[in-house]
Amino acid sequence: MSRIITNTNIIVDDFDFCKSFPKGSFVHFLTHFHSDHYEGLSPLWDYGDIHCSHQTKKFLMNKYPKLKNVYSHDYYNTTTIAIVE
Repeated sequence: MSRIITNTNIIVDDFDFCKSFPKGSFVHFLTHFHSDHYEGLSPLWDYGDIHCSHQTKKFLMNKYPKLKNVYSHDYYNTTTIAIVE
C-alpha cells in the first residue's frame, strides 16, 4: 500500500511504489528506522530525495552508506520542500 499524501508528490514510509514512475517524481519521508518503514530501499536507491530526522539518517546511512540525497531535519524547525500540487 502506498502512502502518498493526497494532491502532492510526497510519499511517506514507502519505497516500492515509486519504482514504476520516472526517477525523481516523488519526495520521500522516512518517519523512523523500522524495517517495515524503509522496505524497498537498497544500497543503490536513486528514485528521489529522502527526508528524515538526524537520528534516522544516522541509522539509514549506517545500513546503506552509499545512499545519496538523504536530508535530515530538526524536529522543531520549519523546512521548505518543493512539492507538486
